[in-house]
Amino acid sequence: MKGKVDTLKAFDIEFKGLKEGTHTFIYSVRKEFFEQIENSLIDDGDIEAKVLLTKHSTYLHFEFDVNGSVVTICDRCLDPITIKLSNKGILYVKFGVELDDTNDEVLIIPHEEYCLNIAQYIYEFIALGLPMQIVHSNKSDDDKCNVTMLNKLKEFSSLSPENKSDEKETDPRWNELKKLIDKNK
Repeated sequence: MKGKVDTLKAFDIEFKGLKEGTHTFIYSVRKEFFEQIENSLIDDGDIEAKVLLTKHSTYLHFEFDVNGSVVTICDRCLDPITIKLSNKGILYVKFGVELDDTNDEVLIIPHEEYCLNIAQYIYEFIALGLPMQIVHSNKSDDDKCNVTMLNKLKEFSSLSPENKSDEKETDPRWNELKKLIDKNK
């Protein structure tokens, strides 16, 4: 647990001591970062996260810009795959009586807070930059799905010839039910 606290502590922004206006923070996000995020979908990466903080008298405005590449798992063959990504996002931080993080775009933190750890927000904007379906393109030798796994998928697929014969044989009770339905039409 100590390693987690130390690694992610680098993403603390102490906003109380900052003057009003815009401040820029640049972070390098690597493997150690993703190892510290619980249930991370990403195994490794080389991401530059640029964070612009605009401090106002009553709220904070964060702009996130994440660019680079990550290593995750192919949805089809389960082998590692490198994905290039670029994503931007915004977070507003307002001050209130107690913590309220139920809104995705507005975070309310207690008035007495002086620091905000933005590691989870950086991770979320990286994850949101991933495509919906992560699969190898199969256009080059470096970006091909695992053939052994694809053959296994084909073997167990409902569309394979071995499994199609099972579909033709139906329980005779269904035929009797279909007759009843047709009779009532």
